[in-house]
Order: sequence, then C-alpha cells, then structure tokens
Amino acid sequence: MSEEVNFMCDNSIDLEDFIYRYQQASDFYKTLKRSKYIKNVNKDDLYKHLFAFLDMIYKDNCINEGLSNKEKKIMGEIYNEEEDTMRIDVPILLMLALNVFPTFNTAGDLSSEHEKEIIKSKSSIEKDFNTMYNFLKDYAKHLEYDELIPLIIMERTMIEAPKVKDTNEEYAIPALNRIVLYWHVSSVLYQIDVNEHSDKSRVATIALRKSQSFPKISGYWCLDKSGVSNSYWIIKKTIWGYTINMCQIKDGIIEYESAELYLYDYVDNYFDNNLIAKNKKEEKFRRSLYQGFIANSKFLAAILDESITSDKPDVCTFVCYIDFNNDLPISIEFFPSSSSESFKHCTYYALSPDSPIKKIDNKLQKKNIGFEYYCRNSLAAITCGHLYLGCMSKEQICAEADYIPDLHYDSFYKIPKSLNPSFYDYTIDSSLALVFAKFDGEERIYVAAPDSLDYYEVTTPGDMEKYGIEIVDQIGQE
Repeated sequence: MSEEVNFMCDNSIDLEDFIYRYQQASDFYKTLKRSKYIKNVNKDDLYKHLFAFLDMIYKDNCINEGLSNKEKKIMGEIYNEEEDTMRIDVPILLMLALNVFPTFNTAGDLSSEHEKEIIKSKSSIEKDFNTMYNFLKDYAKHLEYDELIPLIIMERTMIEAPKVKDTNEEYAIPALNRIVLYWHVSSVLYQIDVNEHSDKSRVATIALRKSQSFPKISGYWCLDKSGVSNSYWIIKKTIWGYTINMCQIKDGIIEYESAELYLYDYVDNYFDNNLIAKNKKEEKFRRSLYQGFIANSKFLAAILDESITSDKPDVCTFVCYIDFNNDLPISIEFFPSSSSESFKHCTYYALSPDSPIKKIDNKLQKKNIGFEYYCRNSLAAITCGHLYLGCMSKEQICAEADYIPDLHYDSFYKIPKSLNPSFYDYTIDSSLALVFAKFDGEERIYVAAPDSLDYYEVTTPGDMEKYGIEIVDQIGQE
C-alpha cells in the first residue's frame, strides 16, 4: 500500500506518517463535538465557523483575541502561533468536520458518510470530491480570490479521473481516492497561506524557481492546426525562460508584441502524469503538466515606469498540458486561473517547419508594437554588506546565446544589501540580473531582482545615487 501511495502522489505523502496524523486528528476531533467550529449546524453556519477557523491559521497566522479562554486553549492545541506550525493536521480536521473522512478506527476503514455499501464506494468518493471542492471554492470567494491554481487542478482531476480506468496494470488503485483528495485540500490551503504572506511568497517563489522547467517548445504555434491564420506565436527559449512573440498580420505587415513565458513542473498529479498517458493508444505519446505564467511587455513596463498603466490583465497565470510525440511537441492546452478577453482556455498547436505561417513570417516586414525588454543574470560575488553584479554592454544583455564566449567583467555594480532585506538571504545561485529596456526610443538599464519584482534604475550616475549603487573596478573595493 505504501508503494501505491508513493506512485499516486509522487512521493509527496508518507503513508505511515499520514496514518499517524489521521489518528491524532481523529482522536482530537472526538473531543471537539461541541465546538462551535464543527458542531452539527446548518451548512451556512458551519461554513461561516470553518472560514473563521481557517482564517486564523492560513490568513492571519494568529489566534483571534476575541475568542473565549476555552476557545483559545482549543486553538492553541491545534495551532502553534509563535512558530506558525500545526500541532494537529488541519486539512484532516477540516475533512472530518465536513464528514468526508470518518473518525479513525482500528480497522483503518477510510470510508465516508456517503458509503453504506462497498459497491457504492466510487460514487461516494466523487461526492466527497465535490463536497471539498465546493467548500474550498466558497472559501476562496470569502478571501476574494477569483481563482486558485491548485483548485483548478482539483477540478480538472474531478473531470478527467472518471474518464480513465479505475485501475492500471501496475497498481490496483482507484482513479479517485481520499489520499489524493487530502493532497488536493492540503495544496489549496498551502497556496492560500503563501498568497496571504509576502515572506512566505518569496520563499515559495525561490522554491518554485528550482522546479523551473524548459521543455522543448521553441517554434511556431497557432490556434489553427492547419497553420492558415493571421494570428500566431513564435516561442523562443532564453536563459531565464521563454519569450513569445505574439504576431498578427495586418495590411501586409506583421505586428508583434513580446511576452515572457515561465513554466514550472507540476508533477504531483497522478492522473495527468500516469493514467492519461498510459491510456493513450500512441506508445510514444507523453503528456506533461506544468504551472506557469505569461507576463506581457505592458506588465514589465508598468513595473519599471509608474506612468504606464493598462486597463487589461498583463499577467496570466495558468496550468497547462503539453503533449509530445517522442520529444516533439504536439499541442499546449492552457487553463488560465481567471479568464479574460486576452487569454481564455485554449489550445495552441505546434506547426511544422514547412507551414504557411513560417514562410510568411520570413517574408513580411515586422513591427514591434510593444515594449522591448531583455534580461541577463550576472551576479558575480557576495560579501557581508554588498552584492556585486558584472557590468555588461547593451549587446551582451540582449544576446540570444545562453553563453557569451570570453565574457569577463571589467567593472561591477556594487549593490548594498540594505537596499532590499531579501538581499541578506541571497546566495550565488540567486537571481539578480541586468535589464535593458526601451521606452519610446529611450534606453534604460536596471538592476533586477526577479523573485521579488524589484527593479533599480542604473542608467545614469544620478539614478545609481538614489539607491547607493556604485560602479567599482574590483570586488570588495570600498
């Protein structure tokens, strides 16, 4: 069974530890039957109490001072406010309160209130998924979120899983089960905790960057498989992710606007990475699941220049499925976290080298209607009080090659760590870059900390003086 759970959840849940936490939470839950947060009340009141309970742990990270002493004691037994840690597994408590998990028994029967007979197990599990999904969706609305990516993944699981066989040849496990449901609930609550606290968001961003992925998707892409269209994308891999030239043919000219595309592994999904791929007839078919975002040039321009605004979303977060035949990409299906006129659920198809679009693209005149932006990582050294970034020319920053032969730094930007508290945590592997940007013909240079979206203009000595940044000839030079 432990091996099966590892397969389902890509080693993200230890079965023995889960059973221990489940029994611990179940024993604690039995003592809370009269607590206002979980006592048997109507649905609206129960949701209201549970929202307040979750707010303390995931939104406020503190126990409400307005609680009675008895309630504070109970909350203190669940949540360690000083260390911001859970003494009792909150996702399990939540699932117990919503009657999705039964209380633990020595037989280890993980059934729910919906199951009266074992034959009804499948429909019961689907009802439990719906119960938790609807609750979490309402909680997200309570927090004023339009969407949450882990909630989108959960919804996709509920749609896709019933379409595949309940078992596969390697493991006799159901396509929907409560271990997977627990993982989804935990993922949603974790994401809320990260979203609500900037310090956790930065840590999560750094951790996410380590999972950044670079699948082979460079090339021409179009919503029309045939490649006969006036609208298409050109995706190119860069050292920091990908650029997308979003092209539109108008009056014999190709107008395009650039955007940045970042992809990150989303491997903790049993259905998309295992069952769906296994059930495809093509032996060489492979489906990969990613999370990511597209930031168009207007978004970056608005960060660098406060006078620039936009009336449409400039960053689109999404999950996507990329299908491959061998290592050749076939399609990318995007599921945006919130739909807008500029980016809705859609599928782009990879075009062959001899497609009509590629021939037209090589022939017609091109016009950039967006904002030019180039970025290159050049963190060279770290001392107790400063970071040193190698000075680079515009041509070096804008170079397409991952590696610039014979590049050596003749001078360095000396950046005080006091400029940004996060700089004290930087290591030589952290992302600190030089950015070249062009605004209506005006060229500017910035020091960029992409993880926190902080930019410091260093175009002129006056710009550098604002931030205490200097140019020096040697590292460590005072």
